[in-house]
Amino acid sequence: MSANRHISATLSFASPRSTSMASEYLVRAAMSPKLPSNLKQLVSLLVNGTVMHEPGRFIIITKPFGISCVGYKQKNGGVFPESRFDRKGTSEEDHEEGVENAQSQNLLSIEAALPFLAERFREPNLSFCTGLKRYVSGAVVLPASRSDFQNILNSIRLCGIPEYGHHHRALAICVGKPAKECGEMSGYATFERVRDHSEYTFVAGAKAKLRARTGKYAMAGAMEYRLLDSKYGCSLIDISFSKFGRHLPRLMLTELLCPVLGDSMYMQRIIDVSGVPMLISPSHLYRAKRHPVDMSLLLSRLNISRADVHNKFPLFLHVYRSVFPRYGCSKKSTDRVDLLAAAPLPPHMLAMLECLGMSDAAARHLNAVAEEDSHEKRFSSESRF
Repeated sequence: MSANRHISATLSFASPRSTSMASEYLVRAAMSPKLPSNLKQLVSLLVNGTVMHEPGRFIIITKPFGISCVGYKQKNGGVFPESRFDRKGTSEEDHEEGVENAQSQNLLSIEAALPFLAERFREPNLSFCTGLKRYVSGAVVLPASRSDFQNILNSIRLCGIPEYGHHHRALAICVGKPAKECGEMSGYATFERVRDHSEYTFVAGAKAKLRARTGKYAMAGAMEYRLLDSKYGCSLIDISFSKFGRHLPRLMLTELLCPVLGDSMYMQRIIDVSGVPMLISPSHLYRAKRHPVDMSLLLSRLNISRADVHNKFPLFLHVYRSVFPRYGCSKKSTDRVDLLAAAPLPPHMLAMLECLGMSDAAARHLNAVAEEDSHEKRFSSESRF
């Protein structure tokens, strides 16, 4: 038997009941994700959403939308070096992820729930290593030992190398439709000064100069994408990528003229020019506000206003699969053990898929991915620790 093995956390998809029109109930469910209001509720949600527990090693939890992993801006970027140069101005990411102060650490977060999870699972060494952005839902691996903390870091460093593929695979409901049904995109994210603040921009098909990379002005990134369905002016897109920094997946989808539905920051960068959607730089936005892209099909389907889309929608972006290649393998080992962490779609995204008539396409895709994993098409055998 081959030495290549595969550790899989079960992926489930509960397909909602189909309907001929977007009901008021479904629209409300899509627009207003239910968030825990206190730490007790959050802990209960995390315990009930536990995907896998390997005693003494790690716990895989499902991080809900709208909950930060740490609740504050980590010093020096956390476990990985800070990717941004030290500038006086602030960026949108500072506001989204919080700032480093005593009060912010008391907010609801995965880190705040750790002591209770440690007690519940009898893991005294449970800790946080690396996770997902607040506006994203998906699986997060919490190490329960020093060795597994290091295993997580070592695995993530391999992601992006062609042999191992991308770290994350996600579903995004986007506004617009890509010109091609599938493809790849690469480039780098950098900054653009907009009056009194900085905003991220993406330079496609280019490689940043060494000075820009070492000076932390630029971060390289790549993404593979595949169109799964398109209705009512929106698209369901499967994306594979390794980096969340600098909003890379959001920027790359915007570069495709398909910003994530609910991502008002980047949706406004797409304008209508004689019936054709075009991407403009953030510094030119104030000149283009009278030319928003057409969303009439979506607005009619959901019976909402344009302001609702920009001000009341959550981001419809869910990481359903994260791969940690060569998990726990030494550099000299010829074995290949990959940890696969998977999480079901959140209720608000299921509701929006149903509203847009995309539930079947999503179910077929997720079931096909699960089938590939369970039938060991990626690796030759399946095993657990």
